[in-house]
Amino acid sequence: MKRFHPRAAVLATLAAVAIAVATDGAAASLNASAVAAACPGVFARGAVLTRVADATFGESPLDFPEARATLFTDWAHWAPTPPKVYLYERDSGAVRLWMRNASVNGMARMPNGDVAMALRANRSVGIMADPGVAAKAVVTVATAYQGRRLNAPNDLVVDGGGGIYFTDPTWGVEEADRELDFKGV
Repeated sequence: MKRFHPRAAVLATLAAVAIAVATDGAAASLNASAVAAACPGVFARGAVLTRVADATFGESPLDFPEARATLFTDWAHWAPTPPKVYLYERDSGAVRLWMRNASVNGMARMPNGDVAMALRANRSVGIMADPGVAAKAVVTVATAYQGRRLNAPNDLVVDGGGGIYFTDPTWGVEEADRELDFKGV
């Protein structure tokens, strides 16, 4: 039986907490104790959560421990303006724009260090080799399933062998534009 990796639990919990908003529309605050309790044994005793940026709809954190940095997306008003990807630098605390006009939603590291991306607005999945360079070139690796165009790739994970698993919900795609009549993984 495969053991569930604790980082997956952390990311799932943080993603769920990050998108929570109060019913009056005010941003929800993170409760470090509640998150730590939801992920027993994952956080060091006394660890604290730190707010690094105000995002309208921040999600998809992707850590680069070797660079002491984390990427995340902000889907603010994604319909008229495609989302952006930001880079949080832990040493300086700076948050800077990393990729503009990206349809990036979910992101995950490939075993070789490349970045797999769910490109929702483009209705595809792609891979970015060498994410440290200024020119951010993404190579498309999936656009269809059984000859029919994907709906809206959203979140993804990568296994140890480089296999990419992604969700493909229908939301955001008009019914007339859907070639797949189901939500898939």
